[in-house]
Amino acid sequence: MKSPVEGVRGPLVAKTTLHIDSSPCDTFLDMKGWNKGIVIVNNFNLGRYWKVGPTRTLYIPAPLLKQGQNEVPAI
Repeated sequence: MKSPVEGVRGPLVAKTTLHIDSSPCDTFLDMKGWNKGIVIVNNFNLGRYWKVGPTRTLYIPAPLLKQGQNEVPAI
């Protein structure tokens, strides 16, 4: 997920969908370019990220994903 707005200051809620055509597999979400916040995948709190580390990449286990549309808001 790319940062929707460069240079934005203050709180931001972004939402996107991830479409999966085949059977879901384990994957990672790269949060480079994002500052600090949390990510939710299909109503499951995946975790938090922060540009200073240590968490800048979030692991998404296959059972959290479904074939078709997956909702991914980032706060």
